[in-house]
Amino acid sequence: GVRAAAAVAIGTSRQPTAAEVLRAAFAREPEPDVRRAVLFAAAGTRTAAAVDWLAGIVRDADAAAAVDAIDALGTYRTDEAVRRRVGDAVAAREEPRLTAAFERAFA
Repeated sequence: GVRAAAAVAIGTSRQPTAAEVLRAAFAREPEPDVRRAVLFAAAGTRTAAAVDWLAGIVRDADAAAAVDAIDALGTYRTDEAVRRRVGDAVAAREEPRLTAAFERAFA
């Protein structure tokens, strides 16, 4: 849809404020598919702010959002610091669904 396409455009814009714009969009977006697109767009910004936000979702959000954030963060699978951070958040939650998502995204 249009909102998902807009999220992708924002994520690829390389604007310094892209992650914050996407974070605000995620907070007000009711559609799961668009929310997922927003998370992937945030990961695509390749900024520390986006990684911090996505890791927080893995740590604190509902399981569906956490799985989507794990999937989005999978683009960082070769970054050992991100892998460790996400893995620690997943391990702390002790939820098989999140563990499976982590193993799939970071394989």
